[in-house]
Amino acid sequence: LSSQFIPILEQFVWPSGLFRLKMVDNALAFLLLSVLFYLCCDYNIVSHYLSRAAQVGQLREVSNKAHNAELKLFLEVELGLDLRPIRPPEKSKEDILLFFKLYNPEKEELRFVGRLFVKALGKPSDILTKLNEMAGFSPNEEIELYEEIKFEPNVMCEHIDKKLSFRSSQLEDGDIISFQKPSIPGGDTQVRYKDVPSFLEYVHNRQVVHFRCLEKPKEEEFCLELSKLHTYDDVVERVARQLGLDDPSKVRLTSHNCYSQQPKPQPIRYRGVEHLLDMLVHYNQTSDILYYEVLDIPLPELQCLKTLKVAFHHATKDEGCNSQHQAFEE
Repeated sequence: LSSQFIPILEQFVWPSGLFRLKMVDNALAFLLLSVLFYLCCDYNIVSHYLSRAAQVGQLREVSNKAHNAELKLFLEVELGLDLRPIRPPEKSKEDILLFFKLYNPEKEELRFVGRLFVKALGKPSDILTKLNEMAGFSPNEEIELYEEIKFEPNVMCEHIDKKLSFRSSQLEDGDIISFQKPSIPGGDTQVRYKDVPSFLEYVHNRQVVHFRCLEKPKEEEFCLELSKLHTYDDVVERVARQLGLDDPSKVRLTSHNCYSQQPKPQPIRYRGVEHLLDMLVHYNQTSDILYYEVLDIPLPELQCLKTLKVAFHHATKDEGCNSQHQAFEE
């Protein structure tokens, strides 16, 4: 181990688990540890700038321009029996550094399990035994592999052909591969998200909404985990179920004004918006608050009522009165 790097490890890595790299030569850092870039910034930027000739300071400058935030690098340090860092394997030009995650459909859990150096001309089938060991599976367990390409603005996650080489699958340094046991159609265990792509879509569109009674706009009543892609009917059905109502059409929702922090003056019309996201967006801001009312009659019927002003005048007496009534518009 480099004598100039040991004091840095002792000062920053062991006490806190987080080491803020500044203008340290990236070649030295790369030899001593694997940097989990996917936790902190766009790995496309990292893939371009992570080279033995570059400095981490350059990466920080690029990341700041892209994310307008301080760059934090999380370091993985493998310790030997003497609790001192072990030198990672030498990386040749043909080696690719890949990160691996394991997806459990039953627990709906996607977690990091390790990283490997693989040969660019090698095949995923060559490392299946090692991946099963990382996951705690039997050595011959059948698994499916997916490449996480991007998460924003839309999820892109593609299945990996285990018979093609890593280079043929366009896998490069810093790429993330998620794997799982194959889903069994009609199996005994029912899962909501059977594979990695569907789970990532769920996480990407997941939205916790805080509901308040319109009569008490400052008090939160309950919150629901919904999807931004839920339709109007999906949302009112979940609210009705929460309130113990048999008829979801008796629920009327009102959006939140992000500027006044009050309900909007006009409620949402029956099926007046397509998705939950449309209910939450206020100009260029997105809220996580909705207001609800429980109506006496279904909302479609209420919207068909027309308010009429009725003037009654007595035929023999010089007196009259005014009143307002609601009636169905023919």
